[in-house]
Amino acid sequence: MTSIKIDQIDAKILKDLLQDGRKNFNKIAKEAGVSKDIIWQHYKKLKNDGIIVGATVQLNYARLGYYTVGSIFVTIDPKNQDQIVKSIKKLQNIYGVNTGNGPKIWVVATLKSMEELDDVKHAIKQVPSVLGMQTEIWIGIRHMVDNLSVLSIGKKASKPEKTDMPAKDCIKKTKSKIDKTDIQLIEKLSKNSRLSFRKIAKELNVSTDTVSRRYRKLEQNGIIKSVIQINPIKLGYVGRAMFNLAFISQKSSSEVIDKISIIPDIVLILKTSGVFDLSITARVKDMEHLFSIQDKIVSISGITRMETTMTRGRALMPGPKTYISTF
Repeated sequence: MTSIKIDQIDAKILKDLLQDGRKNFNKIAKEAGVSKDIIWQHYKKLKNDGIIVGATVQLNYARLGYYTVGSIFVTIDPKNQDQIVKSIKKLQNIYGVNTGNGPKIWVVATLKSMEELDDVKHAIKQVPSVLGMQTEIWIGIRHMVDNLSVLSIGKKASKPEKTDMPAKDCIKKTKSKIDKTDIQLIEKLSKNSRLSFRKIAKELNVSTDTVSRRYRKLEQNGIIKSVIQINPIKLGYVGRAMFNLAFISQKSSSEVIDKISIIPDIVLILKTSGVFDLSITARVKDMEHLFSIQDKIVSISGITRMETTMTRGRALMPGPKTYISTF
């Protein structure tokens, strides 16, 4: 598939809306030094070209009563991959299943206790053609979708912004008080976070002011973050590469993460507890691009071990209701 070329205004719109999916077009226009009409025209073209495919919210599951999120790397018989994936997706607590070309699939589970993790692992073991598994518990997450190199037109690469939320919140159960209306609002926003508050209010049978106040409260409390969703394939990214890393010492982890975070096209960094210390996801254009990213990671001192996996490209990033960044 031929990638669609974007210009500096397109890149500005994409980066801004990946940071704040509800950012006002007037503000984007002022920062870009163009009219609101020009921003609107570019936005419509990005949608018509299939680059912007939706808008959703990212969630802090700890604030919603979940204890943690876990990655389960499942070794399977590749001949039966489709049936295995179908069976695992039906299990409780499963958020998503990611496939590749090899004998492993990546299962993500949201958990309210470690006992639930044991239940999930037991259920996966019962699926025919599952040969083994390895578990990593998430202790921190950083989304960097706006780190795509195609969005750096006319700008020097810079270190991605960090959030103010401590990494421990990814595993600490700090449930916030939310009610039925909040949950309904989150569900509406997860399907389209750019939906007008007036329309949401009408559908929920509440006032527009109520929706606005509740949205701001959820946002300020770090429970939700609005983001647009893009199709990376349209921008020339045909697949994903996952790099699992182990450190020489935890003392060097911050320095390693800082160096990794400025490598273009790395879009997700997970701090994990298990065999590996980090799980990194990058969007890649071809195998040469994958090897280039791999070489940059290997050149960073402090890494003792790395495993690389290439997976099929997904036509949506970030996915709906993914975990909000915690560091």
